[in-house]
Amino acid sequence: NARLSDSLTTPISHYQLVGTERKLVAVTQGGWQIIFNLDRRVGEQLASLKTVLDSSIKDQSKLKYVDLRFGGKVYYR
Repeated sequence: NARLSDSLTTPISHYQLVGTERKLVAVTQGGWQIIFNLDRRVGEQLASLKTVLDSSIKDQSKLKYVDLRFGGKVYYR
């Protein structure tokens, strides 16, 4: 939680565990989601999140989600 919060301008509101899909969803206070894959290392996913937030996303308040579940690919809207 601390490592994730360091990358964000908006604090985390809560987490949702979807065990049947092997994913963890962090919901920010701004309402957008960060989707993690439970089968991948968290450190790798956090590094991918930091990279995309630093290089591609200028305004986090306009996000709907960042999906980190697909290895080297990060999807966001």
